[in-house]
Amino acid sequence: MLAGGALAVVLLIALAGVLHSGEEPGAPAPEATPPRALASEAARGGPLVGSSQPVSGTLEGLVTAAPGPGASPSLPGEPEALLPLEGATVTLFRAGSEQPVSVTSVDLGGRFRFPGLEGGEYRLVAEAPEHVSETRTRRVEGGATASLRFTLAPVAPLSGVVVDPEGRPVPGASVRLFPHEAPGPQAGPETPSAVLPVTEMASGSDGTFGLFGAQERDYLLEVAHPRFRTTVEPVRVSGSDVRVTLRRGVVVVGRVEDAQGTPMPEAQVWLWEREAPRWGHAPSKSKETRADARGEFRIEGVDDGRYDVAALVQGRTGQARGPLEVVEQRTPPWVVVVIEGELRITGTVVDVSGAPVAGATVSATSPTSSALEARLLDDEPERRMTRTASDGTFTLPGLRNRAYALNAVGLEGARGQLTSVPAGSQGVQLRLGARGVLTGRVVAPSRAPIPSFVIDGTSFEDSSGRFSVPIRPEATQRLLVSAPGHLDRVVTVRIGDGRDQDVGDIVLSEVYTLTGTVRDARSRAPVEGARVVGLPLGAEAGTPPAPPAVTGPDGTFRLAGVEAERLALRVFHPGHLEATVTAPRDSGPLLIELLPGPGRSSAE
Repeated sequence: MLAGGALAVVLLIALAGVLHSGEEPGAPAPEATPPRALASEAARGGPLVGSSQPVSGTLEGLVTAAPGPGASPSLPGEPEALLPLEGATVTLFRAGSEQPVSVTSVDLGGRFRFPGLEGGEYRLVAEAPEHVSETRTRRVEGGATASLRFTLAPVAPLSGVVVDPEGRPVPGASVRLFPHEAPGPQAGPETPSAVLPVTEMASGSDGTFGLFGAQERDYLLEVAHPRFRTTVEPVRVSGSDVRVTLRRGVVVVGRVEDAQGTPMPEAQVWLWEREAPRWGHAPSKSKETRADARGEFRIEGVDDGRYDVAALVQGRTGQARGPLEVVEQRTPPWVVVVIEGELRITGTVVDVSGAPVAGATVSATSPTSSALEARLLDDEPERRMTRTASDGTFTLPGLRNRAYALNAVGLEGARGQLTSVPAGSQGVQLRLGARGVLTGRVVAPSRAPIPSFVIDGTSFEDSSGRFSVPIRPEATQRLLVSAPGHLDRVVTVRIGDGRDQDVGDIVLSEVYTLTGTVRDARSRAPVEGARVVGLPLGAEAGTPPAPPAVTGPDGTFRLAGVEAERLALRVFHPGHLEATVTAPRDSGPLLIELLPGPGRSSAE
């Protein structure tokens, strides 16, 4: 052991067995020679644990072909005979990412293998020509091997033709294939189905279509076209042809106009079924179109039912009065959709004494939409802003027929708020409160006050570590706090109504410095130019790593600004094998020894 409480860590790394380039994919990995690591005890008597390489995991598995419809069944008690699927590929993704980590082809036995993976959740996609792709997820643990198996079913095409009642081809029809089972609640009448289609396409100019990517089994075929009723019928996907005849349905006509009866040209018009389908694969009867230059519209192929008719033009919405009843062989009445007029809110902003406030910012926000606007506008929050005139008055125009939350912020940061103000309100008064302050304490990790510190460039001297700063006119306020011998910290405070607010204790971590020496494990010569990186272990989320250090001519390094209680030190040098060692931040000087890399002798 080193004298004076010095902490010596000797990390020796043995070379692993040489991998042969002729190794077959999916074959078992050769056993690696375990690394040799020697560690002296820490100054406190506890050992430091070293590791020559990060622990990694492996994903491996098998891709087989599912038996076709004519395959002989297995005998009772016998395993199902599945053949390896040659030509298959497996793509590896990190969970939640669309960027592939790796892609590999299976070997002649259908095996694949992804070694050297970091621990975590992965997504694998197996694909093969003329087979339905399959996606699986699997978690990888460090040092462990996870196995999984893919069984890809052969694809079966479905072709056909879409025709009208007279047998003429219908081009541009939407043709979608859904699972035969999977009933489920409808997400809403504006969504055609709560179940995603297996495959889909549009019919060609001659009405024909060809669907690929499905298995040989029973499905539901949905065919829709703006001029015809939507139809759904069961089909057996087995390479055969189908013929789908669309029915014409009822024609709904009408006009979009404003409250004064002026036509609204180019309005987008929706016909929504009032009672949504109960099954996820049921067809949607909803349709949409666009009004012409006279504001008139025509919707064909409407099925029997009760509908709401709505329109959207230039951000303004409208709806027809009452539901529209559609019955076959009966002409529905002319539909009139009235677009709401633009509304406004007017008022005055005053201070605590009642005097008008000029230049204040006033905003109107609608957190929710009506049921109609939620469909037409995707329920996007609406926000309007303006500034008060010299007499404190304001006008917020272009509002929809709903309630708004009003917020006002004066030039000095004073705030005022009103909730649920209906559009069209006049003479609203918004009163600003007094400008508040943020208070709190700056303390060390032991909760002892730090008497001298700086917040946003302002110096504070207080034996109790207390501070008081004005609230700024933002929804959130960021405080940059610094003190000698401590790490800077940025604190984000959510501002409420602008009143005084206590943020509590702001803890600044002390600055620690970790030193040591890196030398060759065989020659004992110092290693110059080695890069030492300190990664935080067991720290709170967001704890930054210590700035990396580079060893000098005498092999010494110095990591300053260490915040985490424990570090994983990773040491890199071009002529040596990488080393990893774990150390507390308050350790004495460290001694790290590196083994020469392959092809390098200790005398070099």
